[in-house]
Amino acid sequence: MRFPRFGTFTLRGTTRPLAEWLEVWKGLSSPPVWEREVYRFIATFLAEEKIPVTTSGTTGTPRTLRISREKMVASAEMTVQHLGLKRGDSALLCLPVRYIAGKMMIVRALVGDLDLWPVAPTTTPAVERPYTLAAMTPHQAASLLQSPDGEEKIRKIDHLLLGGSPLPPTLEGKLSRLDNDIRHTYGMTETLSHVAMRHITGPNRSLWFSPLPGIKITLDKDQHLVIEASKLHPGRLVTKDLAETDRAGRFRILGRSDHVINSGGIKIFPEMLERILSRHLSMPFFLAGIPDELLGEKAALIVESPEDTSTLLPLFRKAIDEISHPLHRPKEIILLPQFIRTPSGKIRRKETLLKALSTGERLPA
Repeated sequence: MRFPRFGTFTLRGTTRPLAEWLEVWKGLSSPPVWEREVYRFIATFLAEEKIPVTTSGTTGTPRTLRISREKMVASAEMTVQHLGLKRGDSALLCLPVRYIAGKMMIVRALVGDLDLWPVAPTTTPAVERPYTLAAMTPHQAASLLQSPDGEEKIRKIDHLLLGGSPLPPTLEGKLSRLDNDIRHTYGMTETLSHVAMRHITGPNRSLWFSPLPGIKITLDKDQHLVIEASKLHPGRLVTKDLAETDRAGRFRILGRSDHVINSGGIKIFPEMLERILSRHLSMPFFLAGIPDELLGEKAALIVESPEDTSTLLPLFRKAIDEISHPLHRPKEIILLPQFIRTPSGKIRRKETLLKALSTGERLPA
């Protein structure tokens, strides 16, 4: 077996030749499933030119793509160089390796000669020592903050990358007070994780994403974000994200085109309103369009409520009143005991909405 470009690998502070590591991993009797996935991916990455990668399935049926190993290397080099990582820096892996974000943390460790520290990919990751780099979902960061000494654990990470879903304003506000480098990233499976970042701490804090070097961002005629990244993806990648750009080449996301609600000819962007509502609501929720005889479609607030939340209705209505434009406010509240989620924890909006319409408790807003 040939190991192109890679001779040694450092795992939890121990450096060995990769061939030796593979023999060590083969000899392990019964490692946890998540740890076995780490070792299996490394062996596949070293042996194959095309790597199978599964999409998250947030907006549809999960798909398996076969990604060029060299493109994954190019993506990893881009991140390592952009963050100024150097040989021996430590990297915490707390994301599932079955998805691109977890895979790319391993590739960055291989490419940058980083010291990889895998832990179980749980909701509240174990942060027991300082790390140079870590990547988490916003949900993991929020859970970690709520754990004992949560802020101190996050401060142990020099560079923390958050991605995979929008960042709730309340969580961003809490994290913005910290003094380490925390960034919200933008990307997807097709771009081999992130292609843009925005600072949420420090003097460069911004609501606008800045593309990484070599990434070109434009908008099509319908305001969809278009990504050109020749080292990562062939041609122009037209996303379903609606965005706006500025003269500096930065962008911010308005919402997804497949989430837009057309209510009596008024276009409503759910994600923009969800940011307002999340300042007041701590439970999982989202906005969606539901049929209406007069408007054709109206906005509804779908709330995950495993218990009786009748006492919370005043809170829901107060949060809705914070939306300044009356035509954008949800006209109905639907309570559902449990949302439908992907294996990585993202809400499957379409399936959850269908379930809410058929079994949820519907209340006027």
